[in-house]
Amino acid sequence: MTLIGPLRNQLWYSTLTVVGLALLAKLCGAFKEVVMAKELGTSYLVDQFVFAFSVATWPAALATSILTISLTPLLAKLKRRNDDATQAFMAQLWGGAVLGSLGLALLFGLSFPLLSPVSEAGGTRLAVMVGMVTFLSCMSALATVILMCRGNQIGTLLEGLPSLILGALLVVAIWGDDVTLIYGLILGMSLQLAMLCLMHHRHVGAISLSLPQRSAQWSSLGTGLGYTSAGYAIMSSTPMIELAIASSFPEGSVASLGYAARVTALGTGLLATAVNRSAITHFCDVRSKDLSGPTTWVGILAAFSLVSFALSLVLMYFAPELVSLIFQRGRFDSQAALTVTHLMRWSVAQLGPYVATVVLCAYLSANGGFKQIFIACLICFMGRLLCASWGSQLYGLDAIAAAPVAGHLAMFAYLLVAVSTRAIPSAFERSSLQT
Repeated sequence: MTLIGPLRNQLWYSTLTVVGLALLAKLCGAFKEVVMAKELGTSYLVDQFVFAFSVATWPAALATSILTISLTPLLAKLKRRNDDATQAFMAQLWGGAVLGSLGLALLFGLSFPLLSPVSEAGGTRLAVMVGMVTFLSCMSALATVILMCRGNQIGTLLEGLPSLILGALLVVAIWGDDVTLIYGLILGMSLQLAMLCLMHHRHVGAISLSLPQRSAQWSSLGTGLGYTSAGYAIMSSTPMIELAIASSFPEGSVASLGYAARVTALGTGLLATAVNRSAITHFCDVRSKDLSGPTTWVGILAAFSLVSFALSLVLMYFAPELVSLIFQRGRFDSQAALTVTHLMRWSVAQLGPYVATVVLCAYLSANGGFKQIFIACLICFMGRLLCASWGSQLYGLDAIAAAPVAGHLAMFAYLLVAVSTRAIPSAFERSSLQT
């Protein structure tokens, strides 16, 4: 048990590193939001772009969450071996990612015009952007997770590169607004993937491709992928559903809700990224040293929950100033600022329970509790959907903004019971140890 102290020190050091890099990436995102608010306001063009961006980056966000949860425990074991079987598995992993990303790009690009009136109005060019961004962001997600498992967090910093490129292009205004939004995003995503591949070549090795084949590694990974893919696909689809529900409200509703959610994401993304990319590795190390008792997660859960709750209070209190500082420029008038401020206060209340669920999912992942993670995701989805669909009929956009709070509170309650009772499948534990 004396190893717990050094491992916790390593966890906090890793967390602070990720926080620093993620903060720089978020500042790039904030820069893009400031420029968009100044140049475009809450116009119908922004409605289209926000919805297209949400659809196009959803698979990558989903892939990052799934791979972080299910792939990290396996790669933590394989990096200590680094034999021929490991190299073959890595090549198969990249080959499978290319095929899967191409399939998702076609699916999302072709189906995008059918999703809502906003997407239909975007036309073919916006649908092509959705397909290209889907492919590029999914490949970047895999590279980011692989580098993270090797102790390199540069992928966290590079996540801000597309926003930086897009914001800079909007400032110089070389092209029209619609052209800049589309091609600026594609250019930024392409540069992000290129730099990630370069870092992979330097720190992990050359990237090679082969078709996935039956092996012990794929068998071990399959259990985690199955449950987490289903769970996170269900849960992460709710933001798009919420935006689709908001699209039935007056013009500017989707843009206002999107602005409020993205301000909240500056906090949730920062803390959740830090927890997800450091806590899972920590819990895997703890488990490999047979220290996986309650003392390894209770204190960590309390610390992260306290920080996230305090941050949510700060964001609520300074919401008017934040919205005014970030958005109130040009075509973003005072009425739009009031609307976004109000919606932001509802949205930011999710920060505490959301970060707490990330910690508990990290613990369950390291201990093979993928079934419990799936059930928790399903509970979160139902809570958000009910609040957004039924609540919006009574309370309008307020209910849609508050839907994540309801979903994550329900998810946290279930996960706390699951972790406390340690309802973890022993069959997976045996297969993980054998691998």
